[in-house]
Amino acid sequence: MGHGDSLDEVLGDNREQARPRPVRRVVSRGLGAMARPAVAAIVTWLIAMPVAFLTPKVVPFQSGMGGLRWLTLPLTAGFFAAVVLWLAWRRWPTGWLAGVSAGAMSGWFALSLSTALRGTPFPFYGLIGDAGRITAMATRYSVTAASSDMMIPGLPSEYPPLFPWVVGRTAAMFGVAAWRLVGDFEVLFMSLAMLVAFVLWQRLVSPWLALAVATAGFMVFPLSHKAYEALALAGFLPWLLLTFTNPPRGRLHWLPSGIIAGLIVLCYYGWMIFGVFGVLVIAWRMWRIEGDRKAFLLYVAKVAGVAFVVASWFLVPLIYTRVTLGGSVVADLYGTSSMLDAIFPFLQITYPAVSGLLAMVQLIGLIGLIWLRGRAWWARPLLAMVLGAYAFRLIGMVSFMLTEHTLLSQYTPAVYGTAMSVAAPLTIAHATPMLLRRLSIDPPKPGIPTGVAAGVAVMLSFAGYVFCVDWMPKASGGRYSIVTEFAYGEPYPTGGRPSDAAQHTPWFPVEPIRQAVEEVIGADHDAVALSVDERLWAYLPWRGYIGNDLWSSIAHSHQRLRNIQDLSAINDPARFTEQSQHMQFGRIDIFILKKTPQGWLWVFHRGYNHDNALIYFQPTQFDHATWAIVDVPEDYVAIVRRTAHRKA
Repeated sequence: MGHGDSLDEVLGDNREQARPRPVRRVVSRGLGAMARPAVAAIVTWLIAMPVAFLTPKVVPFQSGMGGLRWLTLPLTAGFFAAVVLWLAWRRWPTGWLAGVSAGAMSGWFALSLSTALRGTPFPFYGLIGDAGRITAMATRYSVTAASSDMMIPGLPSEYPPLFPWVVGRTAAMFGVAAWRLVGDFEVLFMSLAMLVAFVLWQRLVSPWLALAVATAGFMVFPLSHKAYEALALAGFLPWLLLTFTNPPRGRLHWLPSGIIAGLIVLCYYGWMIFGVFGVLVIAWRMWRIEGDRKAFLLYVAKVAGVAFVVASWFLVPLIYTRVTLGGSVVADLYGTSSMLDAIFPFLQITYPAVSGLLAMVQLIGLIGLIWLRGRAWWARPLLAMVLGAYAFRLIGMVSFMLTEHTLLSQYTPAVYGTAMSVAAPLTIAHATPMLLRRLSIDPPKPGIPTGVAAGVAVMLSFAGYVFCVDWMPKASGGRYSIVTEFAYGEPYPTGGRPSDAAQHTPWFPVEPIRQAVEEVIGADHDAVALSVDERLWAYLPWRGYIGNDLWSSIAHSHQRLRNIQDLSAINDPARFTEQSQHMQFGRIDIFILKKTPQGWLWVFHRGYNHDNALIYFQPTQFDHATWAIVDVPEDYVAIVRRTAHRKA
């Protein structure tokens, strides 16, 4: 401070000079963060996702199930984006641009899927089978946030609940019927699968290679009606490598690793089960070579502890119920011809369910895993996952032969198929420099050469094109078009359909049934229903005694089925009324049955190699003084106990 300068003047000058510095630091840090591939991918996706989701809903195409015009929107947008990105790659071959490309690719998938569903409020596959049960779970979570069975009171969820829970809580937040949101969240989760795969893989390999690896992995399981499974699978393998190996950039911290593991459990824990042998081999080998084995075990314990905490709201009630109520596994009693599918997918070049390109990709990946198992850090653990999943499948086939329990081993191809697929670009990236040196060709300069940029652009464009065509209804006869057509052939609860799709699902008159029941006992009731069609619970959060299939081990489905069979044999109306109110597992207040010449039918599907259990009730079993009997459309009948429980 010079002589004669006031303190205020000096401080004022210093303040003026200092003011821009925090702003510059914030801007600099923001630009630095944006330069990170993962951040660039997420920001691009956040911008692209709402545009991709909403655009198909406002484009003035016909509202029904369209033809080839449906393909023009996502294909045009996708190819335009590919050209723009390719030109950008040539000028700015940065990791940041790889992230932008990954975010754009994720948005493209959302655009394709949103276009495919723009004419129907129903999810992929409509409300049939598992798709209907997921919708029923979402409907249940629209009235409760606790882990819950889709219908049976007092039971927690046995199926991973994250996807339907998010749908149901969103429906409750905005006052929308949950079944109308399931398809929207399928679009969201499928788009997230690509994004999550890239974000995790770029932590393991270079951003451009991560983009290729994420795309190759996505190609194995692009099932839109199993979007939550696709998302869990996308994160499973990179999480495994980040946690149980020593990648070049180091392991994930135990906290984010545990959070990711917990979310995988909540989303779909099946991949961890099907890959358990590979995981154990990788963890055991890493423990063997670790310098500080105690620290490694402590790290794994921390990851497991965090994962358990994250998934505890699902796991704790389930474990407690299994311990206190018992039960036997029944979900794997569905042996089908799929048990013989994709045993050697890398050789099935012309197999209709596996594209020739994917088979070649997997063959390259398998060769690379065997060839590089002692040279590349990723080869041995991925090969362990392939062999471990094959071992699980073999054990499952033996189990089915001896006990009829498949262990759901027919789903293991997704694990070993993905491991082989992601290994293909890793192998090419590792082998190309070696090949160039053998041919005495100078390696390319740092950056991404024009040819490589063009190759990546073609790869992404082809993948986007294939899935866009596959997901569309009717237009192209794609592999999964029937899944979309069922979304258009599903009737509304009031009757009518979104379109004249070829795949028609018979109307189950839920709205007339609801009106009939509420006229007797009011809308605010906790009556327990027995329904010939599970779609009742996809629309209504009513309680149920049993579903129409073997789907839950803790529900004691076989015992409940025997209860229904015993009840149907009671001919005395007074005894029938008394017994239906004091069943082994509770009561039945509402019967929704199908009228046939033999009586009023209820059906239970017992799975592979078993005839359906056709159980008939007779009109004479229901005393009119106790039961209100209402005929509803399509030859259904609703029988309601007049004194059914109302909520307190």
